[in-house]
Amino acid sequence: MAVKIQIKRGTKAGLPALSPGEYGLATDTGELFIGGANGNIQVATLGSDGKIPGGNLDLSGYVPTTRKINNKALSADVTLAAGDVGAVPTSRTVNGKALSSNISLTASDVGAYTKEESAEAAENAIEPVGTIKATVRTDLGDKWLLCNGDYVSKETYPDIEKLIEYSFDNEKDVYNLRLDTRQKSSNGWCVAANDEYIVRATFYNDEVGVLYSNAVSGDFIYKALKSNLSISGTIQVCKYLNGYFIVAFQDMWKSEVTFFYTTDPTGTWNEKIFSVPNLYDINSIAVGLKWMNNKYVFFGQTAQNKIWTYALSTLSGTGYLETHTMSFLFYGFFDMEYFNGKYWYLMQNRSKYTSTPYQIVLCSSTYLSGTPTTKYRVPARISASSTFMGSMFVASGKLFVMLGYSYDPVGTHVYYTSDGTSFTDVIIESINDFSQDYIGCMNVMKIDDTHYVAFYVTDSNDYFPRLAFINTETCEITGEKLDRSSNYTINFHSNACYFKNRIWVPAIYSSAPYLYYWPYGKKLPTAIIDGAYAYIKAKE
Repeated sequence: MAVKIQIKRGTKAGLPALSPGEYGLATDTGELFIGGANGNIQVATLGSDGKIPGGNLDLSGYVPTTRKINNKALSADVTLAAGDVGAVPTSRTVNGKALSSNISLTASDVGAYTKEESAEAAENAIEPVGTIKATVRTDLGDKWLLCNGDYVSKETYPDIEKLIEYSFDNEKDVYNLRLDTRQKSSNGWCVAANDEYIVRATFYNDEVGVLYSNAVSGDFIYKALKSNLSISGTIQVCKYLNGYFIVAFQDMWKSEVTFFYTTDPTGTWNEKIFSVPNLYDINSIAVGLKWMNNKYVFFGQTAQNKIWTYALSTLSGTGYLETHTMSFLFYGFFDMEYFNGKYWYLMQNRSKYTSTPYQIVLCSSTYLSGTPTTKYRVPARISASSTFMGSMFVASGKLFVMLGYSYDPVGTHVYYTSDGTSFTDVIIESINDFSQDYIGCMNVMKIDDTHYVAFYVTDSNDYFPRLAFINTETCEITGEKLDRSSNYTINFHSNACYFKNRIWVPAIYSSAPYLYYWPYGKKLPTAIIDGAYAYIKAKE
């Protein structure tokens, strides 16, 4: 038998207080209630559409899922990034300053002048570098220098240094290097320098040594490098190359070349020896040394019409000897350079001197292992009795060839080329006495990137030294015969170096080593205006 269960019912207003858990139906509104501890509680019911009627549900405090936050719907969890809310990360910078903290920008941050800088810029416009003015004041600060003829430092005052031309003073001074009899030497004519030291190589009483100093006056210090030697010829190399002082000489009796090297002349000198087969001192031709194509390259000639090179990437490393027999009879091998991807060799071809006017030749090879071939013949006639000297260097994208010869045409010449094919000839002076067949008898000093000075000695009884001043950018070249005392001897083998605004040349007097020097550099003007101090503005 079916059982019918009914709950209390009646109008909503007439429903009594239901017992806890007891249901009641409001027949007039269709609402369902259940008794609770504190009174009747309405129970949600579904409408005919299967949804809770709006009137039966309190949705206050809620939003529909179609609502969006920063264009992202609320149908799922929302995650906002800095870009969603128009923010930037703290790693972002303003004028180079990070936003991780408060930022304060200065005038320089926005490319503007401060008040002080604006005043300074106005002053520089009115009184640019190079302005000279007279004043009785002496408190102008370090921007102004007294016009007293002092040399100006490129490192300290680069602005004014660029405006001043080099000047040469032919009034020499003589500096006595002799400290004791060990420094007596007629076989040490080489000198080298860096920014800190000047070094002269010596050979006396079977001992090779160096004299060094870090000043233009004061004592030179002697350091013995090796004793009990029996060598032929002279100390043929004293150079500063790629951070090293290097002293070298050849011993033809042993077919060896010995060289010493150091970064600090006051400290330890390292020794190294390499052999060259059939090495001999033909016509006093010496050992040459250049830093070329990232290598130290020693070079010279041997018997049997051969030339040799010995190349090292580092002075302490392994060297590689190359020898080549030339296709022509040559009388001298004078210098080497590396230019336009080739090694260049300056030589004298005497195989047909009676029939051809082209005797001074430039040969080249791509590699040191390759035999050089003739690339250029200097248009000058060389006879059997003529003398000749030469040297090469590379600067301003050009190969420069310094030549002196005593036949046709006589004189000192500079040939230069930008492509290794077409050469331009500049004659410095017409003289016919030159030292003959020596590597190093004409050497070139680098003053700066575009200014070079060549030094050479004429082959006459008084051995007059000469200089050639070369601007490698404009190719302007001038010559100068140096003033010197007849009491001092300057040898064929003498080279020169540039140290502390002076050109230094080795000399011998009474069997003792001396150095000449001639001032050369960029000098401040000398000026007095109406009895007042004259100052020049040296920097902004």
